[in-house]
Amino acid sequence: MHPIIQKIQDLITRIQNAIQRLADIINAVLGQVPDFLQWVVDKVTSAWDELMKKIGELWDKLGEFFSFVGDPGAIQAAADSWHDLGVAASTAATTVTGGQLYAEDPGIWSGSTAMAYRGRVGDQQATIAAINDKIATTMSSSLVTLKGAVITLYWMLAGALAALATGIISGLGSSATILGLPPGVAIIIGAVVVAIVAIGKGYFDFQGAVNTGQTTMLATITDTKVVSWPQFVA
Repeated sequence: MHPIIQKIQDLITRIQNAIQRLADIINAVLGQVPDFLQWVVDKVTSAWDELMKKIGELWDKLGEFFSFVGDPGAIQAAADSWHDLGVAASTAATTVTGGQLYAEDPGIWSGSTAMAYRGRVGDQQATIAAINDKIATTMSSSLVTLKGAVITLYWMLAGALAALATGIISGLGSSATILGLPPGVAIIIGAVVVAIVAIGKGYFDFQGAVNTGQTTMLATITDTKVVSWPQFVA
């Protein structure tokens, strides 16, 4: 697991614990409210309901986030696989050259078919070399770029959640009294809304980066001639 993912999980746990602390404070304080301050109870109840709604939106946003964003390690592994494929193709291309193949030895293979094959050895080499030069290199590079975008997004998320945790703690400090509960909960609601907006913007920007990467990788596959093998017709 990438360290930033562990940091995010720790922050989520911290936020969940802070929300539970707020619930405990509210229950403790409201249990001591006299009847003539019922209006405070109503305000706190209304604020709590709104907070739970926003917290639900936050968890939904995080669920959407984690269902779409990949694991940096897995993306790097995919990039490495493309790199290894490119190296193998490049090595093979240096082997498939004129004069180095048994099939080019007239003493082993002769006739019109052999002549046709020998005439297309250069095309074979170009096709194999293109696997590295035109596909594997671009795919690996695009995946490394995507990995960087994922890590950047995770750091953004960690920053948003850290700010939210700070906001919740600030709200808790204002919620220790009966009259302080409504503004305290309001502070926390505001912090949650800010976090939702920040996460949404980061997620939107990341989708743009993903779409760009997908376009590049798809074009790499479809715009090259590697999809067809040289024809060997006598």
